[in-house]
Amino acid sequence: MSKQVWTETGWQNKIVSVKREDKFGNNKYDHAVEKLTDTLKCLATHPGDARERIVAAYFSFGHLQAEEFPEEYRKDWVWIKKEITKFGPLTDYKGKVWRGSVENTMKTVRRATASKIVKKLYELYWAVSANKQ
Repeated sequence: MSKQVWTETGWQNKIVSVKREDKFGNNKYDHAVEKLTDTLKCLATHPGDARERIVAAYFSFGHLQAEEFPEEYRKDWVWIKKEITKFGPLTDYKGKVWRGSVENTMKTVRRATASKIVKKLYELYWAVSANKQ
């Protein structure tokens, strides 16, 4: 994920990328990498603030499970899922969902929280991909 390192200008966060390959040289987390790539593209190109971009990108990453990430990053994934669904869905008097939990939560959270979520998604991508920054 990220770790603090000392540089000439002081302490800075550095993204740590770990190559994750099976015995055949394939990335064990290809599915997560593919979905997070789509997520980053949406987060970078969709109009609107971070909250609106998360709602739009959710369709790319929402179905991923914690088991699709390395053990050391699963808590970050659980945190993301908890934060983006914190307030649950809005329903009408018959119980029909009027606004999903992600959209409802993102209409309520602060922009700073949404930015933290976006940053975690970015860091997760670099943690599971074989790409280098």
